[in-house]
Amino acid sequence: MATLFVPTPLRRLTGGASKVEVQGDNIGALLQALDQQYPGVNERLLDGDGNVKRFINIFIYDDAFGSL
Repeated sequence: MATLFVPTPLRRLTGGASKVEVQGDNIGALLQALDQQYPGVNERLLDGDGNVKRFINIFIYDDAFGSL
């Protein structure tokens, strides 16, 4: 189980939640689980190729990840 911290501008996608718990073994699986819980989230976070959009930053501890 992972806890995703949702920044204020994206909280409208998660019903106002600032933290969301989802199950997944990697970033892609976590984002898919997030989209299942909150349909339409991936349309805002991922481009047509399934990569994280340029203006979205994903951090695991202090490491930034931009593509899946």
